[in-house]
Amino acid sequence: MAVDKIPVDEKGNMREYTGYGDTEWRDNEPFHATLLVEDYERGRSAVRIIMRDCARNVTYPMFISDFVNMVADSKLNFGEVGGTWVGCKKGSNYGLKLVA
Repeated sequence: MAVDKIPVDEKGNMREYTGYGDTEWRDNEPFHATLLVEDYERGRSAVRIIMRDCARNVTYPMFISDFVNMVADSKLNFGEVGGTWVGCKKGSNYGLKLVA
């Protein structure tokens, strides 16, 4: 689902959920970056891949379904993916997805 704003923490990392801590809302503008697959984590209702923008030193959660689609399209190159990214929402959770 497309969203107008995305939640971020005090360091600029995209939050996967808004039910805790102070949250800043930023405009959801597509941006170009090369992101590195850093880790994965399980939440209460979702599994997420954690992507790191090493140039900006911020992280973004990515839904596992969007990650699988990205890998199936052969966009992954030695753990890095370059392209245009945008925030999205599934249920109560936020994540990042590759759009071009």
